[in-house]
Amino acid sequence: MVFAYGSVPLKTYLPDGDIDLSVVGARTRSLIKEIASLLESEEKNSSAEFVVKDVQLIGAQVKLVKCLVQNLVVDISVNQIGGLCTLCFLEQVMLCLLIYIISLAVTN
Repeated sequence: MVFAYGSVPLKTYLPDGDIDLSVVGARTRSLIKEIASLLESEEKNSSAEFVVKDVQLIGAQVKLVKCLVQNLVVDISVNQIGGLCTLCFLEQVMLCLLIYIISLAVTN
């Protein structure tokens, strides 16, 4: 499954921000290389549905593919759930704040 995390699902992104995606549940260690290869072939495909450019495989501690899709920066990682956990936590905090604000409005 593919999940977005970071500023995009929280709707706190800036115009020059990136889209962070994590592929979760993958059982192969080579999946990140397969994703990079797939995006590189899309980059060369002139009839592709989306314009893909500048595909890079970043070999840091957390390996990821960075590319431009329709001129948006996209970072793709595999089985990195830290960002997803943070997203869930922040969504819960926002929900609690919303409930609190509504309860204040109702009692006043």
